[in-house]
Amino acid sequence: MAGQRGAVNVVWKPWGGGQTQYLTCPITEKFAEGNRGGGKTELALVDFSQFVGQFGSAWRGVIFRREYKHLEDVAFKAKRLFRQVFPEAKFNSSKSDYKYVWPTGEELLFRVGKKTEDYWNYHGHEFPFVHFEELTNWPDDGFYEAMKSCNRGSVEGMPRIFSSNANPFGAGHGWVKKRFIDIGPPKTVAVDDEGLQRVRIHVDLKDNKALLDNDPNYVKRLAGIKNDHLRKAWSDGNWDIVVGGFLQGIWDRDVHVVKPFAIPHDWPRWRCMDWGSARPYSIGWYTKSPEGVIYRYRELYGDGGEPNVGTRENASQVAKRVLQVEAQERKAKIVFRRNPADSSIWNDDGRIITVERLFSDENVRWVKAQKGPGSRVSGAQVVIDYLTARTFKVFDTCQHFIRTVPVLMPDPDNWEDIDTDMEDHVWDEVRYSLTSRHRGPQIKQANSEPKPGTFDHLLKITAKTKRKSTYRMD
Repeated sequence: MAGQRGAVNVVWKPWGGGQTQYLTCPITEKFAEGNRGGGKTELALVDFSQFVGQFGSAWRGVIFRREYKHLEDVAFKAKRLFRQVFPEAKFNSSKSDYKYVWPTGEELLFRVGKKTEDYWNYHGHEFPFVHFEELTNWPDDGFYEAMKSCNRGSVEGMPRIFSSNANPFGAGHGWVKKRFIDIGPPKTVAVDDEGLQRVRIHVDLKDNKALLDNDPNYVKRLAGIKNDHLRKAWSDGNWDIVVGGFLQGIWDRDVHVVKPFAIPHDWPRWRCMDWGSARPYSIGWYTKSPEGVIYRYRELYGDGGEPNVGTRENASQVAKRVLQVEAQERKAKIVFRRNPADSSIWNDDGRIITVERLFSDENVRWVKAQKGPGSRVSGAQVVIDYLTARTFKVFDTCQHFIRTVPVLMPDPDNWEDIDTDMEDHVWDEVRYSLTSRHRGPQIKQANSEPKPGTFDHLLKITAKTKRKSTYRMD
């Protein structure tokens, strides 16, 4: 990019690698990821500006951040770049009109969108260019998906760009990773059910030669970060690290995830539920060993196919599914006792029959989970205590637990609780379970038989029945 045709002063240019791949990518939905310092924000600005002067006022774009204070940094970088390349363009700095305007009619808006409902501020608008800065700041994909309806243009030959970028961090780490990282290596093209394509492009610090030349110690500063998780995320762009996660330094997959094993019949078993319909419900099955280790050995999750979207099944349907997955255990006369559930299922909310009643009618019974002032924070501490003591473990078949719980972030207003805007349904269910009380089976002691001739021996040989586990019917 130069200020005028034929000028030798180069303001900005791609340095090959991910930068060039990003700017020449023909796929509408593209995601730039990598380590810090790769120049991802400048790429988005250049991506819009490379079409300025071709389509006039039809070329209109919007760049989103979730918080206004973060939007100011994007605007600052835009002014630093555009004042050199497009000195005739004007920047309107009022919050109500925060945008760049070109004499040829193009506009690039800088806007905040915090939640899905904010889409209605843009309903009916036409933006052939839509970009999300730091996509992992959004806890779910609601606003992101809604804005796709505005990504359109009526001029023949005009591109449509629906782009985003992020580092491995933030409340939306889970859904962004699932959408763009888990599909395969960089440049892997995924196709959805409608035939629409998406791709992720890795933009590396080594591609940003301007930064490396002007600040050669930047790499050393990244390498010198003391926090191992933070260093791997920011220096290496490692998406398997959750920076600042609520369970950071506590959760260890190698310790807390185990292979399934046959559960002895005399171990107590119970289930727990966090109810949801439009949002996912989460039901987990638990058991406790004689050593006091609690295992979450099965799950049933109301996954609607998209992050944090439920199946909208009614309670009777879900109850029937519970009976199906418990069929073999029930046949073996195993009983699930003291099964905590979100107390909201007892609310009538104007219904003739409560959610709890619908479950009960199908012979699936619950007790109220411990809830009340301070229960979220105290429950979170109980979960942390179990994980720290290594007395709570999860079968590796519980994929929704593994997908959602380790990536939960702290509530920005209360660091003793998790961010409830995230997909926290499994977390709540686990919290209900671990704060309920269930005794494990007794460990048989060697040489514990009473000696002949003692009173205890007399009681033993004259007893008519043997005590049985409260978790079995026979």
